[in-house]
Formats: sequence, C-alpha cells, structure tokens
Amino acid sequence: MVQVAKRYGADFIGSSYNEPLITSEWAVEIFKKAKAAGLRGLYISNGNATREVLEYIRPYVAGYKIDLKTMNDKNYRQLGAVLNHVLDGIKMVHEMGFWLEVVTLVIPALTTATKNCGTRRVAWFHFRRTFPGT
Repeated sequence: MVQVAKRYGADFIGSSYNEPLITSEWAVEIFKKAKAAGLRGLYISNGNATREVLEYIRPYVAGYKIDLKTMNDKNYRQLGAVLNHVLDGIKMVHEMGFWLEVVTLVIPALTTATKNCGTRRVAWFHFRRTFPGT
C-alpha cells in the first residue's frame, strides 16, 4: 500500500471502510511504514472512539474525519451508537491535536433536508460552545 501511494505521489494514506477503529492494530502497522516513507495517516471514522485507541494511533495519524450522523440521540441509537460517545470522541480528537474534519450526513429515513439543516445548526452551536475560537 505504501509503495502504491508513493508511486502515485500521494501525501496521505487513509483507513476507512466500515470502521477503522476496529482494525487499529492493522492500520498502525501500515501507518508506521507510511510515516517512515514520508506519508501521513488519516482515519475516516464514525467517531465512537476511546482515549486509549486515540493515544495508540496518534503517533501515526495526522488527520481524523468523523461522520456526525445526527444530533438526535434516539436516531443515533437506531444506528447502534450513542450521540454523547461520538461528541466525546470529537472532543478528544480535537484536544489531542489531530487535524479534525466533522461531516454532517443526510441519512434517508433518519434525516431529511430540513431536519439535517437543523442538525447542522445544533452541531455548529455545540462546536462553537465546546471549541471557542474555531
């Protein structure tokens, strides 16, 4: 993977598909080689992280994208997660100095265009309060 990334002139190598946190040992092994070759690692995640796993991957991961699916805990639980766990994950990623991108999604049957706009407004308010100056 590292050789292919270098051949194509990539600056980053990412771990995604399903949830990369469940394969962090594999990702770290790849990212160690990537870092040695001058590449930076990225995670594309649902954000349901623990401090322990973030500390484990931090030396090898520069950027972290989290898909924030909704600001409604009931809807999050239908997806198998807890909203506050994801919000805590976002906060930890930020505090630990990862480059952070949070994406709000439109999920049919859980969000509509109107509801999603509300999700974005609530998310923006939450982040401005949690991370002043951002």
